[in-house]
Amino acid sequence: MKKIALIVIIVCSLLPAANAAADSIYEYLQQVDENTKIVLGAKAKGGDSFAAIDVAIGLKKFNVNQPDLETVIEDEVIPQQSKILIGNPCDNELMPITCDDWSYSEGQAIIRVSGNDLIIAGTTLEDTRRAAKIIAYYKNYELLKETKSIIVTGKGFQEITATKEKVESEMVCGDSVCDPGERCYSDCSQETCFDICEEEGYNEASCRDKKSNPSVASCLAEERDKGSGYCATGKVCCCKKIVEDKPIEDKRVVEEEKVNAVILWQKILLFFKRLFSLE
Repeated sequence: MKKIALIVIIVCSLLPAANAAADSIYEYLQQVDENTKIVLGAKAKGGDSFAAIDVAIGLKKFNVNQPDLETVIEDEVIPQQSKILIGNPCDNELMPITCDDWSYSEGQAIIRVSGNDLIIAGTTLEDTRRAAKIIAYYKNYELLKETKSIIVTGKGFQEITATKEKVESEMVCGDSVCDPGERCYSDCSQETCFDICEEEGYNEASCRDKKSNPSVASCLAEERDKGSGYCATGKVCCCKKIVEDKPIEDKRVVEEEKVNAVILWQKILLFFKRLFSLE
């Protein structure tokens, strides 16, 4: 019995520790230890590496554990490991937001606690780096103690603004306010499904229910799935190219035209023969 207990203790000590559920970004950052990994996407750009450095410096300076964090690529971690995910979802597949579902504009980034992970993601490289600057000086931002998700905006790296992100239920469609991450087209004037289909040469657009099972297609077989960024929540944009039926020519008409053409050439040749013979 003692041997079994000892084995359990050894195995547990080898498993990477997960952060306890944090009620705020600040609390998450204070819980980070050396078992947490900073994770870049397989398609990460150079700017994401600089963002990772900013995050590591901030945690080394302000975190109670003063951890020396390792930066790895997305395929070098296991699911249960605590991770600080950096970059745009299109470049980092471990992000709990898909590339198609990213609805933030250029100039915007998010910092968000998601289970045992922390997301630091921006629309552009500069947006992500700007969010990482918040973490580099996170002791200076009281807002981080009040919420699990913030929006980061600004110009360059001198003017950085952090605001609490609204949850979906707090966004009002039709209030003429385009909140970061909002998909209401009357407020945000984003491209609709019809717009994106037309731009890509399709002549039919439909917003269909997004299937809960990812292995089941939301669009019909003859349609192209353009993702959920152009329809209302829970819908995906499906584009279709309608091929107009070409009228089938009557073979008899075609043959008659060919015969008439041959007869015409024969008459022309006969005319010139007679013309030259008269000379």
